[in-house]
Amino acid sequence: MTLTSCLYWALAPEFAEGIGGLYRQSLQPNAEGQVSARPETPSPADIARCISRRAGSVAVITIEGPIDRTSLVGWWSGKIFAIGQDAIRLAVEDALQDGAVRAVLLSVNSPGGVVAGTKELADFLAEASAVKPMGAYVNGLAASAACWLAASTGRVLAPATAQVGSIGVIMMVADFSGYYQRMGVSFEYIASGKYKAAGRGERPLTDEERAYFQGLLGELHAVFRGDVASRMHITAPAEQWAEAQLMLAAQAADLGLVSRIVRDEAAAIQTMMEVSMPDYTREALAKEAPDLMAELKAEGRQEAEAEVAASLQEKLSAASADGAALAMAAMRAVCKEQDVQAVEAMMEKATALGLSPVQLSGMAGLFARADAQPKAAAPDSRQAVLEALQKSHEAPLNAEAPKQTKSLLVADAERRAAAGR
Repeated sequence: MTLTSCLYWALAPEFAEGIGGLYRQSLQPNAEGQVSARPETPSPADIARCISRRAGSVAVITIEGPIDRTSLVGWWSGKIFAIGQDAIRLAVEDALQDGAVRAVLLSVNSPGGVVAGTKELADFLAEASAVKPMGAYVNGLAASAACWLAASTGRVLAPATAQVGSIGVIMMVADFSGYYQRMGVSFEYIASGKYKAAGRGERPLTDEERAYFQGLLGELHAVFRGDVASRMHITAPAEQWAEAQLMLAAQAADLGLVSRIVRDEAAAIQTMMEVSMPDYTREALAKEAPDLMAELKAEGRQEAEAEVAASLQEKLSAASADGAALAMAAMRAVCKEQDVQAVEAMMEKATALGLSPVQLSGMAGLFARADAQPKAAAPDSRQAVLEALQKSHEAPLNAEAPKQTKSLLVADAERRAAAGR
C-alpha cells in the first residue's frame, strides 16, 4: 500500500475536496502555460520562523490550513498550502529555548491533516506543556488532526462560535477499474501476502479488504479518542463528542473538549500570560524579595488581628444583647414599670453613644437616681469635729477626771520635803 494510491487522513470530510483543490493548484504551471524551474523551497526552519510571533511573554504559533508531514508551498505564489509537522515542532522548540517566553499558544485554524506523524507531534506537545504552559486558541476551526494537536496542550480556548471536533479517521481509495476496462486496459498484481495489493485503484476492493482497512481505521480512531480524552480530562460518553461530529465551541465546552470560552485571540493570549505567572514558594519569595515578604507578613498579621477583633466584638455584642435582655426581664419581674422604662431609656442612650458597660458604670454619678433625696444643709464644721471627737471617747471631754490615790512612799517624801523648808 503506497501513499499515492491511498491516504489516511485525520481530516473533516466536508473539507476534503477543498484540500484536494489546493494540492492541484500548487502543481499548476505559470500563467503563460510554461513549466519553469521551481523556486527554492523554504526550509522547515524558515517556515517555523514564518508562523511564529511574540505577544509579550507568550509565543504565538499559527497553524493555518491543512497539516502534512512537511510544508507544501506554492511554486509561484510562495503561499503555504499545508503546514508541516516538522515546522510546528521547530517553532515550539524555539519557544521552549527562549528565556523571554513564559508560555506558548497555538493559534489554530485548520481542517486537520494526515494521520502519519500526528500522534508523535501530539505527544511532543504534551511533553512540552510540562516545560512551559501550553494552550491552543481555535481561530475559527480545529477539526480532526488539528483538534488532536490542540487537545494535546491540555488547554483549549475558543470563542463561542468556533468549530471543534471531527474526531475520526478517513481513508480514500480510488477505483479506476471501470475506466481502464473501457480503455481495454487490465492490470494483474503478483504479490506475497493477500493484502499487499489491497487498495490499488485499478481494481475494486473486496469485502475482506474493506474489513481489513476498517479495522485499521478503528484502531487509529481509538488512539485518537484516547489521547484527547486523557489530555482534556473528558468524562462525557464518547458518542457525544468522538464520532467525528463538528460542534460549536459553546457545546464543546459543556462536554470538556474546550477548556474556556474567550472573546478573541487577545483574550486567549491574556489567559496564557496569567497562567504563566511564577508560582513562588514562601522560601523563594523570602530569598528573592525579603522586603516584599516582610510587607506581606505585616499585612497578613494586621488582617488576622482585625478578623480576631471583629469576631470577638461580635461575640461580645451578642453576649451583651443576651445579658441585657435577661436583665430587663428580671427587672420587669421585681421592679415598677416606670423604673424599667427609665432603665430602657438609659440603655438606648448608652447604645446610641457607643458606651461600653465599663464606661457607663464610670459615669453613674452623673445620672440622677430615682430614689435620691434632697441633700440637707451642711452642718457647722466645728460642731462636726466636736461630735466626731466625742464619739471617739467613752466619756465627754468636760467630765471630772477621777482622783488617783498616792502611794505611801510618795506621801512620805512630800512630808520630808515640807519639813526641810
